[in-house]
Amino acid sequence: MAPSFPDDAPARTFHRPVFCDIVMKGGVTSGVSYPRAIGELARRFHLKNLGGSSAGAIAAAAAAAAEYRRRTSENLDDMGGFEILEKLPDWLGREGHLVQLFRPDRRTHALFDLALKAAAYQKARLLRLLLRCWRHWPLALLAASLPGLVLTAFALASSVHGASIPLATLGGLGGLFIALTGFAVLLLRLLRGQLKAVVEGRFGLSSGMAQAPAGEAPSLTPWLHGLLNELAGLPSERPLTFGDLWNAPVPAAGHGLLREDEPSIDLKMITTAITHGRPYELPFRENTLYFQPDTFRELFPAEVVQWMVEHSPTDPEGLDPSGWRRLPAARDLPVVVATRMSLSFPGLISAVPLGGIDFDRPALPGGRRPLEVIWFSDGGISSNFPIHFFDSMVPRWPTIAINLRQFSPDPSLDRGSRSRDNVYAIHRRSDGATESWRRIQARSPAGMMGRFFAAVLDTMQNWYDDSHLPLPGYRDRVVEIWQTKYEGGLNLDMDDRTVRRLAHKGLRAGQLMAARFSRPSSEDFRLGWDDHRWARYRSIMAAVAEAHADLQRTLYHSTDWEALILRDRDEPPASLRFDSPQQARQAWKATTGLLDLQDEWEAMGTTVEAHLGPFRGAPSPRARLGVKAMG
Repeated sequence: MAPSFPDDAPARTFHRPVFCDIVMKGGVTSGVSYPRAIGELARRFHLKNLGGSSAGAIAAAAAAAAEYRRRTSENLDDMGGFEILEKLPDWLGREGHLVQLFRPDRRTHALFDLALKAAAYQKARLLRLLLRCWRHWPLALLAASLPGLVLTAFALASSVHGASIPLATLGGLGGLFIALTGFAVLLLRLLRGQLKAVVEGRFGLSSGMAQAPAGEAPSLTPWLHGLLNELAGLPSERPLTFGDLWNAPVPAAGHGLLREDEPSIDLKMITTAITHGRPYELPFRENTLYFQPDTFRELFPAEVVQWMVEHSPTDPEGLDPSGWRRLPAARDLPVVVATRMSLSFPGLISAVPLGGIDFDRPALPGGRRPLEVIWFSDGGISSNFPIHFFDSMVPRWPTIAINLRQFSPDPSLDRGSRSRDNVYAIHRRSDGATESWRRIQARSPAGMMGRFFAAVLDTMQNWYDDSHLPLPGYRDRVVEIWQTKYEGGLNLDMDDRTVRRLAHKGLRAGQLMAARFSRPSSEDFRLGWDDHRWARYRSIMAAVAEAHADLQRTLYHSTDWEALILRDRDEPPASLRFDSPQQARQAWKATTGLLDLQDEWEAMGTTVEAHLGPFRGAPSPRARLGVKAMG
């Protein structure tokens, strides 16, 4: 039934949204930008839906934990969790804590050190790497080079004692060649052994569980488990679960805003199933996967694995688990497990193996089916900025997206370089509608090729997420944090000053978006909450009308749809039948009603965009309704 309003209805007044959602981009160490942005937003809004990928997943999980503590505290204004979170960059920037989180496993220590130096932007990088190799394997490399060095020394000594200069020179050069060849061959064998250790370490230099020396920060996964429990106010032996978040109390101001079955706090993140070649949303919608407790004890703290074993459902018949246990249901899945699955940067952090069934393969004798490994790696591989999380056609509250951008070789071309503190969000409705540019500039052909393939990889990784950014009702809720090549990313050994600078950018981003969506629109301020939802309404209703028109063209111009929908039970096709003839009649009635509605809309139209009816003149670029599988 359409809403009705009395003639003397009062003028509309601005109501600041009670909730906000936050979606954060992945970027390994770039995540240090997020804690203070989250704190600023939490001071203006209750956090409802949190999402991200890779490092963005860590930030989203931390924000959800802090909001859980606020919702469950006797003091409804408890900001204790957020205050802990806001102090996190200070701790990460001190005493090498950040790089210690990514502590390598014992067998991959040397390769980790070399990768760390290779990722640093320093002059004479190749020479520095060779010196680091010598530092790690001095005796082995010296032994491999020794025959050539001895021959070179003998040739030099011969020339001093009157031997033929050409012959001595030839001997010296030959000796150097033998020394370098021995050095290179042994180095390649040593690196091959390191690479084998990476593969055996589940495709990562670090499992996230390496034992920390006394006085140093813990490794990534124990630290993350402890942080989430501290933020949530839970004891260490009881991991925070998705069910805890879903069942958290709803704040008094939010009563009536949520559906009865809607999670109180919803946390989502992305992981990539390399085995299946596609992204999955965490927590999993269907509980069809398995884990091996012994393997998980090498990837997660003992109390987390014990919780998972205790909450593992009974195996159904017809399966051959062979040491596998059913993954807990989504409500019982520890948040730290999902977060770690999203942050599995290829080559740096170990992938997480789960078990699944390939039903295309024949069953074993007796009908039992074996489980096979499904490798889950970094969510950023397939969706590094899941801006589509939590979107509805018309939003009930703002979904704020924090994007990470890197300056181009020519900073004068970057909008971020012209913004305050290198934090940028559009200021006018017309801003941000054009395409972003990835400029391929370098001083050498090799550099140009490197940048070209980096742009190819970036396009493969981010095209779907980035396609949302220019849309009206999307671009005004995105704030960009611009970074130099020395900030964030794989710069694991950033100094305290760099970490604090990134944290300050996050603070500015949070302040900007908190102010934007907590004040009414005016002639001088046109990108607030009312403007945002109005732009989304105008955009999405035009997309609905476009889809309606397309549906009408298909169903009205094909005369057999009524017969197909109302066919007898014994008529093909046999798949996906309605439950009863009554349902089929209801479906046809609803379909014709939908098509008649399109006729009414077009009667309200003009000669321009007549098929859009009253929704013509929508903002650009135009949105389109689409269909995708739910992972």
